[in-house]
Amino acid sequence: MTIRFFKYGVVKDLLASEEQSQNLASGTSAFEFRDTLVKKYPKLSELSSLKVAVNDEYLQNDVELKEGDEVLLIPPVSGG
Repeated sequence: MTIRFFKYGVVKDLLASEEQSQNLASGTSAFEFRDTLVKKYPKLSELSSLKVAVNDEYLQNDVELKEGDEVLLIPPVSGG
């Protein structure tokens, strides 16, 4: 299956582009997808957290991704 994923902030810098597509095995969870990216881009492991939203909703990491899903990778955010 193919999903599109978008990156923000430092994640965008680490992965060098704004949008990408990724082919995944059917039944891949959001956590497994995030883990795959961390293995492919080890610098992501330096982030204190990396949130995942699917189709504009924050979801649990065990949610199974489906064909055509849009995944957002959101780095830690601080503010004042």
